[in-house]
Amino acid sequence: MESRKQIFNLKFLIFNQFKKINFKKLFVSLWLLFLPTQLGLHFWPEWSQVMGLRVDYLAPTLYFGDILWIFLLIFNFKFLIFNQFKIFNFKFLIIFLFVIINIFVAGNKWEAGYKWMRIIQWIVTFKLILDNKKLFKEMLLKVLPVWIIGEGLLGLAQVVNGGSLNGIFYWLGERRFSYISLGVAQISYLGQGLIRAYGTFSHPNSFAGFILVSLVVFVLISPNPLFDKRGRSPLQITEWVVVFCGLLGLFLSGSRTVWTILILLFLLQLRKIKLGYVVMGVGLTIMALGLIGNNYRIVDF
Repeated sequence: MESRKQIFNLKFLIFNQFKKINFKKLFVSLWLLFLPTQLGLHFWPEWSQVMGLRVDYLAPTLYFGDILWIFLLIFNFKFLIFNQFKIFNFKFLIIFLFVIINIFVAGNKWEAGYKWMRIIQWIVTFKLILDNKKLFKEMLLKVLPVWIIGEGLLGLAQVVNGGSLNGIFYWLGERRFSYISLGVAQISYLGQGLIRAYGTFSHPNSFAGFILVSLVVFVLISPNPLFDKRGRSPLQITEWVVVFCGLLGLFLSGSRTVWTILILLFLLQLRKIKLGYVVMGVGLTIMALGLIGNNYRIVDF
């Protein structure tokens, strides 16, 4: 009898702890955390092959992030219930007909249908973010440093190692490559050949683009600006660590397009930052560009 009572009390305790969990916040944070990763299961129907060869970007893929996204919707009952009555209007009908016609006339109808599903997924995600801006901003402030520091340090490790690290990073989306791999993106620095940082992405350019966007968002939503109005010291060392790792990742990516965008964004902040910082930043950038070899192909930009 006593043992049954203890089991009942244990179940009651677990149930109470379970009730305290904010699943909406939990799955928002998990979905954001795994957003830059590419853990997924590829399916290989005939329409995803070209001349018998599997083409990964044509294959429908179920990502771990998709599973988290489904749970994210499940724990947003209000979003699912109230928004389904708002979308069915004349504009929705026109767009729906356009999608159907586009799929019907496409050479690969299954692939077109799959891509439209992805587009719809991101439209729903965008609306979900708009309806929960405060929550997403709160979680982004916690997740963005993990993204930027993690990807920046992984990129550094790949360059130092001369290839991928494999292990757990493979499951997060890191490709298997080395300096001598066919088609691997390379860069010349002080006459020494190096690979460009990939992170968990398929190419250094997408890696650099992700870090740049993440850095911009981090600076915009951070409650503590990196510089005060008089251009003094940073308010928090942690934020400068994030920025340093982000800039390190951008440098190691070797993406000159992203470098150019970064310089333009930096120049737009001239009025907020002392001229000395600007001159120093531009000077270091020009020096770095001069040291880096120009053995690029157009597609590498």
